[in-house]
Amino acid sequence: MPRRFIYQQSSDPIYADNELGGDSLRLYLSGAASDGASQADPDAALGNYRSSSEADRVGVIQTKAISGISVEQSSRRNGSEGATGQIAVVDANRVRYAAPGSTTSGDPVSIPSGETRVVADGDDPSKWLRITRTSSASLSGSALIEFSQQFNNLFAMGDAANAETTSGGDRYRAVIVRGVAMQTATSTKVWLGTLGDSSTSSGGALGGSGAGSVTGPAYAFESWPQKGWCRIENSGGTLREIIYYSSRTANVLTVPADGRGRLGTSAAAGATSDLVHSVPGIRVAWEAADPIVGGSVQTIADEETAPTGLTWSTGISSSTGLDVGTIQTHELGAIWIHRELPVGTGGFPKHINDLQMSFAIEGITYTETLDGIFRAAVDALARYELHVGEDAATDLTADPDETFSSLPHTTTLELDPGHVYYVVTNRRNAYDMASQVGQTETITIDSGGDSQTNAPSAPTVQSFGPGLSGAFSLQAIYYGAADTSPADTWLIYFTSDGSDPDPGNDTPTEVAMNLADGAAYLDWSSSTFAGGTTGKVIVRAQRSSDSVESANTTIYTSTNDAIGFGAQSGGIFYRRVAEQT
Repeated sequence: MPRRFIYQQSSDPIYADNELGGDSLRLYLSGAASDGASQADPDAALGNYRSSSEADRVGVIQTKAISGISVEQSSRRNGSEGATGQIAVVDANRVRYAAPGSTTSGDPVSIPSGETRVVADGDDPSKWLRITRTSSASLSGSALIEFSQQFNNLFAMGDAANAETTSGGDRYRAVIVRGVAMQTATSTKVWLGTLGDSSTSSGGALGGSGAGSVTGPAYAFESWPQKGWCRIENSGGTLREIIYYSSRTANVLTVPADGRGRLGTSAAAGATSDLVHSVPGIRVAWEAADPIVGGSVQTIADEETAPTGLTWSTGISSSTGLDVGTIQTHELGAIWIHRELPVGTGGFPKHINDLQMSFAIEGITYTETLDGIFRAAVDALARYELHVGEDAATDLTADPDETFSSLPHTTTLELDPGHVYYVVTNRRNAYDMASQVGQTETITIDSGGDSQTNAPSAPTVQSFGPGLSGAFSLQAIYYGAADTSPADTWLIYFTSDGSDPDPGNDTPTEVAMNLADGAAYLDWSSSTFAGGTTGKVIVRAQRSSDSVESANTTIYTSTNDAIGFGAQSGGIFYRRVAEQT
C-alpha cells in the first residue's frame, strides 16, 4: 500500500502526499538572527541561526517550460555543466521526471494548484526536482531542465584575490542541515569528493620536508586539475599528508615548499607505494544546534576566524568522513567548511570545492553533491604574451616568446631574413587564463631583411615546362580565400640565361588575377626561345594596394624542346573542371 504524508508549505518542514526522498534533508545558509529569519548572503553564513534562504549548489535553467510549473530546487546529482533532464506531463494534473542520461522516468506525481512536490528519476532517486504548480490550468507538454555548476556559492566561498594567494589565507562557512520529512534520516555522512582518478606515487615520492614532486605511472594525473590539492595515504589507506601542487604534467605533481603539510597535516616522507588522491583544499566539521530543534550554532567574528571545539575531517569516503548519524524532523546542525590557501597559491580559474553527503530514509540511501567553484588571482600573471612561429603556425601551448604589460609595444625580438613569421598576441589574466585569438599577423622578411606585413600566401605551381614553338608554359593556382587581405596580381620572375630568378632585384612580369570562388588560376606562356634553352621561374602573388607579395622562393626549372617546339610537361591543372595537359 502506498505511503501517504501530510503536505504543508511554510518555513516549517514540508510534508507531502508525495515522498520527499532525496529532499528530506535541506541545506540552508546560516547567519540569521533567529531560526528561519531572513539572511540571503552566502558570505555572511558564519554560524548562528538557520536562514530562510537555502544554500544553492546547482544552477537550474528551464530551456523549455511547462506553463504553470516552476522549479524551486534541484539535486546537484542531476548532472554536470550543460546536462539536461526532462519533466513530462502524464495528464492534466500529473507529471514525471527523467534525469539527464536516464532512460527511466520516475513514478507520476499528482500536483494540485498552488502546491509543491518532489519528482525523482526512475533509475536514481537521488536525482530529483522540487517543483511548484502556479496555475489551475490543465498541464500539457514537457519541460527541459539544464543544470550548471555555481561560482562563489556557500560551498566554494568567494574568489581569492592577490593578497590571499600571495600571503595565504583561511576562510570558514557554516551550512545548516535540517530534517524536513516525517521520517527520520539515518546514517547521515559527509565527506570530501575526489576530483580525478586516484593513483600511486610509484615513480617517486616526496622527502621529509621542503619542495619536491610526486611521480605516478604514465598518464596518472591527466584527469586532475592543473593546480590543486593532493591527499597522500600509505598503502594501507592511512592519511600521510595533504599537499598543494603548483603545476602538473600527465604523471608528475610539482610541490612547492609552502605546499607541504596542509589542512592540519604535517610534512612527511613518502613512499613509492603511497596512494594519491585529487581533493579540494577544504576540510569539514559537524556541530549540532543547541537546542537541537530551532536552535543555533556558534557564530564566528569574521570569515577568517576559526570556529572552536570542532573535530575536522578530510576523509574521502563515507566510512572515513563525518558520521553525523540520525537527524529527525526539525532537528538542526551545521557543516562547517574550512578553505585553506597556502602562501604562494598560483592563479587558477576553476578550483572546485566538492562535498558528498548521504543519508537513509526507510532503507533507501540518498546521496547528494555539495559543490561550487572559486577562482584564485595572482596580479603578476596579468600580461600580454607574444607568440611567434617561424615558417609555421605558432604553438600557443608553448611558452611565449615575449611578455609585456601594455599596448602598444615595441618588440625586442629579431626576425631573420628569408622567413615568414606568424605572430599572435594573447592577453593572460590574473586567474592564469589566456585568450586564444583566432587572428594571426603574418610578417614576411624578404632576403634583403625588409618586412612585409600580412603577405599573401604562396601560389601552388601545377605545371612548368616546354610549350609550343619554343615557349615555356606555366600553370599555377592561388587560394585567396585563405588570406585576410588577398592578392590581386601574379608576379612571374622568369630567366632564360641559366641564372636563378631574384625577386629582390629582377623585374617580374605582372598578370592580373581573377579571383573566383576564393581561387585564381594562371595559365601563362613565355616568348619563344631556341631549342635546348633552360628556363627558370618563381611565381608569386602580390597585393597591389600596398605592393606586398608572397615570400616563396622555390625555383622551378625546365628545358624547352630541342627542335624548338614541343609539348607541355605532363600534369593536371585544376580549374573548375580539371584539364589534362
